[in-house]
Amino acid sequence: MSSRNLRQLTRSSASFQRAKVHIKYEKRKNAAITLLIKDLKGLWKAA
Repeated sequence: MSSRNLRQLTRSSASFQRAKVHIKYEKRKNAAITLLIKDLKGLWKAA
């Protein structure tokens, strides 16, 4: 394998890792928003 191919491979691997982390963060953010909405609905019903 030439060094150029290796460089391209590591670069695409790095961006893939970043995308995976971003997806994980987005999922967590969406879960937090969902919980917040449930809390607000609960408070609204209790009021």
